[in-house]
Amino acid sequence: MKEPAFLVDFLARISLLFSALVEAECCLSHWFRFRMQLSLAQGLREIILSVLEDSPSEEQVTRLVRSCHALAQPFVASKWSGGYHAHLVVGLSASDLAYDCMGDLFRRDDRGSLVQIRAYFASLEISNTTETEMLMHLRRLVFSAVNQGIYRLYRQADPAFGKILRNIKLAIATLQNFTEIERFGEPHLVPAMVDPLMQCPPFETGCLERALAPLVNNSQSIPALLGALSLVLREQEECSRAVALTTVAALFRSIYARGQIEEGSDRDPHDTLMQEQMRAAIRQAVCEAVTRTFPGYCREYGWVETYADAYQSIVERNLALRLLENDGAAFSYFTGLQAFLPDLTRDEYQALHKNKVEYVGRLAYEILIAELKKELKR
Repeated sequence: MKEPAFLVDFLARISLLFSALVEAECCLSHWFRFRMQLSLAQGLREIILSVLEDSPSEEQVTRLVRSCHALAQPFVASKWSGGYHAHLVVGLSASDLAYDCMGDLFRRDDRGSLVQIRAYFASLEISNTTETEMLMHLRRLVFSAVNQGIYRLYRQADPAFGKILRNIKLAIATLQNFTEIERFGEPHLVPAMVDPLMQCPPFETGCLERALAPLVNNSQSIPALLGALSLVLREQEECSRAVALTTVAALFRSIYARGQIEEGSDRDPHDTLMQEQMRAAIRQAVCEAVTRTFPGYCREYGWVETYADAYQSIVERNLALRLLENDGAAFSYFTGLQAFLPDLTRDEYQALHKNKVEYVGRLAYEILIAELKKELKR
């Protein structure tokens, strides 16, 4: 039975009206976004130049805070809605999270300088930069701060998840089978030496987990899991091969957690497999670094063996903190040396030890990375 002509005409008009409303909403959204960009960019160049000269007024700082927050809030909301661990920060709005993540950008030193913002823009050539380009630079800085802030929240909410994030980065640095890129303001991993297929739709997390399932188990190390992920991404051409770093960490955490449930155990397989081996590798790398450097130090400065023991201990502790616990942010070589040399003053440390112990630390890290590369390629 054919529908009456007036009903067909009415439905067609409703369809056209709906399409027009959708198009109008889209145009309105773009217009508001454009207006916001103009508003944020206006006067930004003058504010940044005053920050570089350490002379921003309170009004300028307030406006800069508002601009950063206007950039950070929607970015946080887009990352946090439905994201991993969203349930662990119940009670914090996107606005609160944005302020929390960007807080470090506005820390001042003893002279009142906005250290991070000043250092960031001082590294750029901005003499001929337009205000719109200045806003693009500021957006990149804010997005980076948001990413770091959310990683910190991940570490606080789930320490095992934080360890997996750190060890993914370490494994990538050693194996170099993935490249880290920035996409939509967030770090992504792409298999090395292959077309990333950026034009394709992203891999859905559930599909990626099902594709990984036959290739992995909960007793495998992070490098092994990354190898399996690389294989899955390389063997398909329907989806983008770029996967968000936090998505990868969440997948690996899920694999380990599922294994713990199946085994009825509270142990963390990731810790069991990785940490003791890493501590042994750190100890060996520091020992080699000290062995290489101290004969020369002893000949030149007349140092005794006690100094070698002290350097071995504090550099080993620093690397363990950086790679296994909390990135070593709060560790001080000076304080560590004082445990062996109680009478050591800060001036003596600066003059006699600072450059040397930092060099031993860098050398030990380079030796460690080289050894891990050899081990992981066997």
